[in-house]
Amino acid sequence: ANVGQRCKEPQFIRTLVSAILETST
Repeated sequence: ANVGQRCKEPQFIRTLVSAILETST
């Protein structure tokens, strides 16, 4: 995805992805 655009808040994205992955599993 657009990592350069979301390089400002990597922690926020990481938490969001983690939650999505948990819900998707």
